[in-house]
Amino acid sequence: MPNSENSPSASPQGSGTAHEQDNDPGDGVARDTPAPAPSQTAQDGRAKVSVILTRWSTSRPFEVGGLITDIAEQGGTCTLTVARGETSLRASGSGAAGPNGVNCGDGLSIDDAALSAGTWNVTLSYSSSAYVGTSATQEVTLS
Repeated sequence: MPNSENSPSASPQGSGTAHEQDNDPGDGVARDTPAPAPSQTAQDGRAKVSVILTRWSTSRPFEVGGLITDIAEQGGTCTLTVARGETSLRASGSGAAGPNGVNCGDGLSIDDAALSAGTWNVTLSYSSSAYVGTSATQEVTLS
């Protein structure tokens, strides 16, 4: 969501922030700043990436899918973690290069008797020789 500092201005020419003036140098054509490549690094030197949970089920077997944006590589490991209290269950599968990044979904299914109805904390992580990242925790209620 843009903030007021980066929002286009309906004011006459000559006003606005320096960023707005750089974005529209007066020729009426906005200049979009390219999205930055992963730049933060983990302690081990791997680049940090954004991991997004894109889908999940609400019953057993519990399945998730996700996307790692800004990279395109084959063979990293996607790991699903489902936790509640002292119980933590995991499943892993290979990431697959796709048109929008790396897709996670194959093998990310848990069908364990310990996975009972109720609210669970779900995270998806990705790890390869060059990249590492973990999604935000998502609370999911299983039926």
